[in-house]
Amino acid sequence: MNEAAPLAGQAQNVSPAVNPPLRLWALDPEDLATVASHMQDALLSPLNAVWLPKQRRFALACERLDWIASQGEQWMRRESGLHFDHVVRVERAGFGASSKVLQLVEIKFSSTTAPEGLIDLAFRDGETIRLHVECVEACLRDLGEAVSTNVPPMSQRRVPQDRFSR
Repeated sequence: MNEAAPLAGQAQNVSPAVNPPLRLWALDPEDLATVASHMQDALLSPLNAVWLPKQRRFALACERLDWIASQGEQWMRRESGLHFDHVVRVERAGFGASSKVLQLVEIKFSSTTAPEGLIDLAFRDGETIRLHVECVEACLRDLGEAVSTNVPPMSQRRVPQDRFSR
């Protein structure tokens, strides 16, 4: 049976058997670098990022670019969740009044007094979320199937300057 080709920009699911959902834990800076590579170019609303101080957790929901499922010019995204544990403080810089969609450029860990440190989530237009953590503990989990998108990854990588004074 022949199936009609999807229209440009129309969602098209990819079989989970071909590309199963990710569930990655980061327990050190090297693990976090792996998670960060899978989160590069993720899209999220600032409204979908929350700090839960009583649980010492920072969590966000996003549409991450599925680099494994994407082929050629066919870009695939997945609904995903990412959370960080042992978060004692959160700072934000560069955020205006609007709740525009953000595009993640990088996640970077810098040690202060081991195992404590800072985790910076840097976004395309200069916004930054800084997490003060007691140690690295994060989990990335895909929540849905890969779906085609017409939003390609960023063509230019621009990492903003450090906006926080120490």
